[in-house]
Amino acid sequence: MTKEILSMKARGCERTKICDELFISSSTIKKKLPDDTIFMCVIKAIQVGIIDLFGNRENHDGK
Repeated sequence: MTKEILSMKARGCERTKICDELFISSSTIKKKLPDDTIFMCVIKAIQVGIIDLFGNRENHDGK
């Protein structure tokens, strides 16, 4: 899943931008390693339903 998130970030995926807004703004997260930030991003994404526990995601094109 980490590689997928990195790929999404490389494409400028809106979903990853949401994670950035939730976590990158936190000074405590800024002090963590990038992998930790990605991990927290995935956890929060699951919590808020952006990524469900089965790995199903909405289409990136918004359809």
